[in-house]
This record gives sequence, structure tokens and C-alpha cells, in this order.
Amino acid sequence: MKKLILVVLALVVAGMFNYALAASDTVTVTASATVTSAFDLAFYPRSGIDAADNNIVFPTGALTFPAISGAEAMVYPSNRAANDGKSDIGLLFLSNQANNVTANRWGVKLSMSGNIPSDNIIVYINGQAFNRNVNPAVNLGGVQQSVGWHKVETSDMLLYRADDNHLLTTPWGTLVTLSFAIIPSGKFTDNSVQICNGNPLSAGSYNASILFTMANGV
Repeated sequence: MKKLILVVLALVVAGMFNYALAASDTVTVTASATVTSAFDLAFYPRSGIDAADNNIVFPTGALTFPAISGAEAMVYPSNRAANDGKSDIGLLFLSNQANNVTANRWGVKLSMSGNIPSDNIIVYINGQAFNRNVNPAVNLGGVQQSVGWHKVETSDMLLYRADDNHLLTTPWGTLVTLSFAIIPSGKFTDNSVQICNGNPLSAGSYNASILFTMANGV
């Protein structure tokens, strides 16, 4: 038992002696993290993330229209009016793919399904895509359709293509805003270009689903 006590005391003394002579000491904390791939579409503003935006009327993407008279030339969604300065929806394109890597180039397409004919629904594209990762946000370009009203097709329409310098858009995203309208007559001309050349809507209930697809290589 005495032998064991003497050994312990020797270790303690040696430890105290070494500590007293040390000129300096360092410890290093190491940290590691893995960043997962982000490649996502989201309606803007995102609840709990983005600031409220009163210029976006339908932040969840669920548009409603009032009762439509066949005599009307163009019908806006509920709570909208011509030239009110607002948009129906905002879309955020979120990607953390590396810039300047051609293989990472991505784009966004839109198409429609539902029981309303394509000639009776149109979308307004304002030709702007905003980089929200700088303040104030700046227009990137990249929108692939001309400014104005377009018929919403059942086949894919290319809406936006990211250039090589703006493939990485997280955390705040690239923003595009869109608006929609119903054309009861099926006939619509914008800036002397005939957009719709269909038939009048008959009485009944109609619905449409607008599908947005974000993908590489478009």
C-alpha cells in the first residue's frame, strides 16, 4: 500500500514541475461539416424565412378567379386589377451548384394541365429575374421569353436559364414573378401578335394546374 502511495505522489510532483517550466501551450479545435446539395423551387415569400411582400397576391400559388361572364375580354384573378403593380406569384430558384461549371447549368420550364383549353389561359412574363443574394436585388436576365402575355401551353415552355456565373443562388434565391389571366373568348392579341386563337368558354367549372420544373441541362 505504501508503495502505491509513493508512486502517485511522484507523478503529481512531476506534473506540477513540468507545468511550471512550460513557456507556452496550445490546443486545437477541429470542425468539419458537409454541405448537402440544394436544388429546389419554392413559392415566394417563404413563410418564416422571407419578409412579407404585399406585391405578391398568392404566395402559396393557389389562384382563384371570380365568376366569369363570357362577354369579358380578360379576367384577372380575385383581388387583382390591370396595372395594379402586383404579381400573382413569385418563384424562387434555389441552387448551390458551383458557378462556372457548364455541366451544372440549369433552367426552369412551365406547362399546364387541366380541363381549361390552352387558348383560354395566358401568363404575363416580365422578362426579369432578380438575384436576391445582394441588397438591393439586381436583375440577372436569363428569362427566355419576351416581355408580355403568352399562351400557357400543355407542352414545356422554357421560362428561365441560369448563366454560368449565377448557378449558385442560395440562400435567398433567384426570383421571377408571374401573373395569369383567363380569356373567355379564346381570342387574344398582344402587341399585334395573336396569342390565342381558340373558342369561347362554355358554362361550367374549370381548373388548371401550372407545373414548374427545374432541371439541369435545359
